[in-house]
Amino acid sequence: MAGIELVKDKKSKKPASKETVEAVQEAYKRGVLVNPGGTFENVIRMAPPLVIAKEQLDRGLDILDEPVDTVERTA
Repeated sequence: MAGIELVKDKKSKKPASKETVEAVQEAYKRGVLVNPGGTFENVIRMAPPLVIAKEQLDRGLDILDEPVDTVERTA
């Protein structure tokens, strides 16, 4: 399992909970299943199978990158 923590400000580390949920929902619409997690629901949790092919992993991360970028621009 791996996670990406989203924060609103790098200095204060204020959790970006709403934005994380939005990114997770957008990833789902694009075919990638991830979950929000963490104490403040600001971590995108990923648990790919151990036998995943590199091409599949790269594709999934590319798809996930798009909603995270969108959230980053709007936050």
